Order: sequence, then C-alpha cells, then structure tokens
Amino acid sequence: MEAAVVAEQLVQAPRIRVPTLGTDLVDPATDEQAIAKIGRERVSTVLEDGNLNSLGLTLLQGNAVESFNELRSTNLGWKPDLSEGNFEEGQLDGVNLSGVNLCKARFIHASLRNSNLSGANLSGAQVSSANLTGANLQNTNCSDANFSDSTLHGADIRGAKMATAEIDTGYLAEVANRKGRQVKVLDLLRIRRNGSTTLPEVSNPGVQREILYIAGREISAESIII
Repeated sequence: MEAAVVAEQLVQAPRIRVPTLGTDLVDPATDEQAIAKIGRERVSTVLEDGNLNSLGLTLLQGNAVESFNELRSTNLGWKPDLSEGNFEEGQLDGVNLSGVNLCKARFIHASLRNSNLSGANLSGAQVSSANLTGANLQNTNCSDANFSDSTLHGADIRGAKMATAEIDTGYLAEVANRKGRQVKVLDLLRIRRNGSTTLPEVSNPGVQREILYIAGREISAESIII
C-alpha cells in the first residue's frame, strides 16, 4: 500500500488500516491490545510506510496510550509534531509526550495523570479543567498556555516556563500553617519547582488569603492546611 494512501486513511478514517495485517482493521479506541500485539518488527514497517504524526494523533485521539508509547519507544528518532491537535476529554494517563510539539493543542477536560510532558512545547495550549496530578512538566514551555481550573497536585514543574501561563491564583497563594507560619500552597500540594521555574507574578505577595480557588473549586485556607 502506498504511503500516501496510508496517511490519508489515518487522517480521514476513525479506523486504521495496517498494511502488514492485510485487510484487518484496528480501532485504537477499542482494540489497543491488538495494536500492541503487532510486534516491534511489524510496527516498524507500518511507521516506515505511513505518516508518524498522523498515526500518533489517531492513537491518542482514540486513547490508545499504550500503543502510542510503544510507537515512540520503537522509533527513537521520531520527533512528534502534534501541534493544534484536539485531545479534549482524552483519557491519557501515563502518556509519554516528552519533547513533543503540542503548540496550541487542546487538552480541555483531559486526564493526564502521571503523564510525561517534560521538554514538550505547550505554548498557547488549552489545558483548562484538566487533571495533571503527578505529571512531569520539567523544562516544559508553557508560555501563554491556559491551565485554569486544572489540577496540578504533585506535578513536577522544575524548569517549566510558566510566567505567561494562566493558572489558578490559589496555587500562587500562601496560607498560615498551624504554627502561624506562612506556607506556599505549591509546597502544600507537593508541586516540585526550582530556581529555573518561572511562574506568573503574584499580586500582593505574602498576603494571607482566607479563600483559595484551585481547579475550579473554592477552598478555605483552613481546609488546605496539612
């Protein structure tokens, strides 16, 4: 099958025709295990003949995380470009998106728990109301990305560029612990950061807040103290 034909099918059809499987059809939304069983040799053949970015996009939009991760591990030279991809409401827990170009991609209401987004380009991406609990965002470009109403608990944002990103102001607040000391909410929620992490400027820094807004919820300062 010609590569152009394969690429066209990957883009236009909700089901993928895999050349090495003859006439078998694989639905990434329901047949993730079937794709995984193709094997490394067959997967490599598919990727040589088809369009990697189109295949990767199709797998992710079908929530076939395991298969997408396998494709990456068998094609180490691939630098995925999934910019402007639509992954709204995707179930993408544990996905490996490290180093991927996700400029202006849409992850609204997506689940990205424990995902690897290190070194990815999320500039201008819409990641609002998403679950990024435990996600790896080390050295990620989040310029102008929208993380409003998103859960970042336990995320690693060391080296992340978030100065122009939109995140809930509650994450940037401070509250008083039981000993009366001011504690950053980022620390309470175990969000890792370092000196190279850039965050939006905080208005009235150091001012204790009684009400916080985090991930779309109104939280009292007392309830967040641990």
